[in-house]
Amino acid sequence: MKKRFKKTKRETLKGLIIKTVVIASLICGAFAIIRWNMMCRVVDYQLGDKTDISYEANRIDSRKGNGDPLPELLNEMTQHAYTAVNVPDIYVPSPDEIISSILNWSTVSKSVSCVSSGTVYDTPGCYSVAVITDEAGNIIGENTERFIMNIWFREGECEFYSFAENTSDDPEVASLFEELKNSSSFPYHVRDDIEVDSAYINRKTHEFIPCKFRIKHEEPVFNSDGLDHINTTSKEFSISVKEKDFEFIEFSADSEHFPHCADPWFGGEKQEDIDRILECFELVRFRGGISDTEKFSKLMEESDTYNEQSYSVYLNGEMYNVFMIDILKYKTPEFKNLFRKNVFHFSIIVFIIAALLCRHRYYKNKTKYALEDYERDLTNHLAHDMKTPLMAIGGYAENILDGKLTEDEKKEYLEAIIENVEFADSTMSRTLMLNSMDGNAGFKYETTDVGKVVSEAVKKYEPLLEQNNISFSLEGSATAKAESTSFEKIVENLISNAVKYTPESGSIKVMIDKNKMVISNTVNGKIDTRKLKEPFVRGEESRSNLGGSGLGLSIAERAAALNGFRLNISCTDNEFKAEVKF
Repeated sequence: MKKRFKKTKRETLKGLIIKTVVIASLICGAFAIIRWNMMCRVVDYQLGDKTDISYEANRIDSRKGNGDPLPELLNEMTQHAYTAVNVPDIYVPSPDEIISSILNWSTVSKSVSCVSSGTVYDTPGCYSVAVITDEAGNIIGENTERFIMNIWFREGECEFYSFAENTSDDPEVASLFEELKNSSSFPYHVRDDIEVDSAYINRKTHEFIPCKFRIKHEEPVFNSDGLDHINTTSKEFSISVKEKDFEFIEFSADSEHFPHCADPWFGGEKQEDIDRILECFELVRFRGGISDTEKFSKLMEESDTYNEQSYSVYLNGEMYNVFMIDILKYKTPEFKNLFRKNVFHFSIIVFIIAALLCRHRYYKNKTKYALEDYERDLTNHLAHDMKTPLMAIGGYAENILDGKLTEDEKKEYLEAIIENVEFADSTMSRTLMLNSMDGNAGFKYETTDVGKVVSEAVKKYEPLLEQNNISFSLEGSATAKAESTSFEKIVENLISNAVKYTPESGSIKVMIDKNKMVISNTVNGKIDTRKLKEPFVRGEESRSNLGGSGLGLSIAERAAALNGFRLNISCTDNEFKAEVKF
């Protein structure tokens, strides 16, 4: 079976827009899925990339005579348990950042802390549990809620001390713990610093009780342009306790003098949360994991991922097992805001690019379809115009062959045949000329005297002007930068068009100045000029027997465009005007 020819369907603007929107939406949707998975993978990677604290355990164990190393290791574990996850942001650096990165041989990057594990950041669904068991598997320490403070007693030696709810039975100390804890539960954009001047410390249990200290509360105030200012308040505290095994110590404000301390840092989990999490896991070295899947599934209803680590440490020659269990929720406000921002910015870029490509495709199609229509119309009009002289030639030839004509009639018929052949040849030549004017490669632009070109073009039509009593006038003078041959075609075709369509006793006027040339002629009535510059379109169909092919204005238009000129035509009830702007 022969394959049928199928005409290619043209793209409409509506279809192109729909296609562009669909493709751009699919790209943005794919990016959203990929971006979400990448962000989640970054969180999982950082969550599972916690460093082993065996080195810290060895460092703590190596300091002999400083009390039991187990409480200090538990304090270290509590601080080590929490993971602030930084997810790389997608952003465009400023020119200053790019230049700075090049000069400093560094990379410009940006990340956002958008997921944090543990109650320290007060993120629902996020927990970090650290547990120490002995060799028999008994739990001997957990990271319950506490303040961790690093104290330097000498150069290069930092010890971890904690202040927890059960540090003292003194009601004033218990009340102080609750106030400090509440001050550490503000939203992420509020900052609280605890500055300790002196404290009571227990070197054996590595516990401390603040004595004289202050809480500096910093809260940023935002306006429509961003950060406006920061409100800072400070509250002083001073308590006195008499606890057994606690000694009073004052801290130096200068980090170069000892002892000095770092700001207390709140961490740890509520006991009920620790118990709830440990019910789901088996704390057995090398074969731990989830022990109760039903409770674990219920636990993970508010969370997205978890990570479990376990390893052994040695203190005082005894082996202990350390278990770290992190449960994390991706969908925090910071995580979702970063995701939405990245997808939004990417979508804006994609849709801008898509719109530009759609616009380019539309105008490319428009040009392509216009060229196709032009070629089709040119062929159709040429076939139509060639049909008339060919039919006439055929008719005259048949009459001559009939042999019943007189010598005068034969001569008349032969002259008519020659006239139609010349018309057909002229039409073909002008059509080929029009098609050949598709570029200006090789054009040599010269300074051309416009008035001189007009005068030479009119000379050919002087007999016809006198015969029809048509007056001609030329005003002004100017020069134009143009390719001489194509410029002559412009003038010749416009003059020819004016002569053909000017009635008897009419007039033709040419006005020239440095910016334009205007050729106007009288007409018998208003002509629709909307399609006159298209090939084979005549102003007066009734005058088509004058030998006009309807190509004059098309050739003039094409030649003007090749020279960078613009041809405008207009018509009133009694005047036709062609204006060439240089």
